[in-house]
Amino acid sequence: MDLRDLYPDQHQLLVRHGKGGRERYVPLSGSLYQQIRLFAADRRAGPIFEGASVRTLQRWYDDAITAAGVAKKGGPHTARHTFATILRAKGFSLEEIQGMLGHSTRITTEIYAKLTFTPETRDRYLQLFEGGAYKQ
Repeated sequence: MDLRDLYPDQHQLLVRHGKGGRERYVPLSGSLYQQIRLFAADRRAGPIFEGASVRTLQRWYDDAITAAGVAKKGGPHTARHTFATILRAKGFSLEEIQGMLGHSTRITTEIYAKLTFTPETRDRYLQLFEGGAYKQ
């Protein structure tokens, strides 16, 4: 992530080289933007975490979830799942979540967002596969 990819007026951060090499915009709160600016000091361009090793970033992540009182059950991947689930519960559409996470398929987003099937949607889902639509 580069400092030039911060768009505080639009409350967005451009992730240029995300999973699968895809670009995507992710939400950027005002408070997070302020924290990044404090961290970056006077720098206006270049990597946000200039000089930080992967291990250093992992340690910062571990420290942050410990400080937040979160049980240590996973890393950033678990945080992505949690983020998607919370967004879905708050009413964000799957398409919006898909864009934020950079998924190329809706199915992946559904897995991340841990969609709960009602009996009706479960039956429709199973019919889709058992009814021949996806049979090989």
